[in-house]
Amino acid sequence: MSDKSIQIIVADKGFVFIGYVTDCDDGEVIMTDARNLRRWGTTQGLGELVTGPTDSTIHDHWGRLKTRPIIRLDVEGGWEEILKKGRAA
Repeated sequence: MSDKSIQIIVADKGFVFIGYVTDCDDGEVIMTDARNLRRWGTTQGLGELVTGPTDSTIHDHWGRLKTRPIIRLDVEGGWEEILKKGRAA
């Protein structure tokens, strides 16, 4: 397994998550402090969220999950405080 980083993951069935990602040897990832991006709230696609949510983004606490990513986007910032809030919930 590799070190954790914050990524946006597009998973099976169209689910989109953001959280701390650890790669597994089998090609899957474990996400912690994950949030489901229920509504992107973007005008230019998912990549717009790599710097944080928009005012229209809706995200729900999901917690920990394991999935096989279809698409991965590295996050540049803007999500750290939001992900931390899920720990206290």
